[in-house]
Amino acid sequence: MSVNLQYCVREAWEDSLIDQVLKPLPLVAMMMEHKKLRVNGTALKFTVVKDDLESLAQDYDVNDPLTVGEKTVTATVQWNWKKFQLPVTYDVDDEIEGDGDKATAPISVVKTIVEAAQTGARKHLNTLLYGAAADAGKKTFQGLRSALTHDATYGGLTRGTTVTNPWWQGASLADTFADQATPTTPTIAMLRNCAAKARRYVPANAKLYAIVGESNYAQFQSQVEARHMYTRDGSRLAKYGFRTFTIDDIEMVCDPYLTITGATTAAYFFLLNPETWELRIKPERNFQLTPFRWLGEQANGLDKYLARVRVAGNLVCTKPNANIFLSSVA
Repeated sequence: MSVNLQYCVREAWEDSLIDQVLKPLPLVAMMMEHKKLRVNGTALKFTVVKDDLESLAQDYDVNDPLTVGEKTVTATVQWNWKKFQLPVTYDVDDEIEGDGDKATAPISVVKTIVEAAQTGARKHLNTLLYGAAADAGKKTFQGLRSALTHDATYGGLTRGTTVTNPWWQGASLADTFADQATPTTPTIAMLRNCAAKARRYVPANAKLYAIVGESNYAQFQSQVEARHMYTRDGSRLAKYGFRTFTIDDIEMVCDPYLTITGATTAAYFFLLNPETWELRIKPERNFQLTPFRWLGEQANGLDKYLARVRVAGNLVCTKPNANIFLSSVA
């Protein structure tokens, strides 16, 4: 068996994992920029603030007895660890071609294997991060829409319009928690309205990101250019190679994935506060490539070698109401 080929594939995978799988995704780059991509194995369980003590405030005169009272202002939320794997194979012909000299295997063989694996891992992770997987079970990573879709159970808490846990909903433009799919025109006024709704629940100077597909990005870009307010000041994701510009300290980010995947996702609009998100990855399943095994050892096995990229983690949001998702912006 070609030890060189095995070694070179694993080395190339590990050396380029961050640059080729993680950083090319705007959402992951945002997490990394704000130190919200965390590799640790502690439970996905948080205590979150759901209310304040304003209703206990008392206006009183000198002879009025002072009231007492108490409220439960926190809730516990918890998510499951989710898993996915990506099989990586090469066959006997690749092994023979890659038998090379004592130091390296021919770069074309290694590059082909690693590029195919990294492209697959990157595309699948991107799909998961925009997804709307349910809380139940331990199968599929939860994405932005899992956290911000109105009325869907999230973190173990049920949500229902303005009645059930409205504090745990994604922000709503009309405060109805039923307007997520209302057709909306991409304008600067609309962007500012979204920011106003989200910023009620976060510090005034919190950094916000608007993530859109190519068509909506062009719409916003043409409007700011017409108003002579085009700026890149404050842009943070531009350094990762993404197309971005800034409006009112909101970084507008173009993710072509939303356009490529179809008309439905091309109309998605996300306004995100990165401080309320965490992409958690288990250390022992941190996109690592397992050792290759020869499948021919088994009865009726093929003359191929198999390794797996293993990932366990989840994307969680501890304050959905500081973010907003609209599904019909065009």
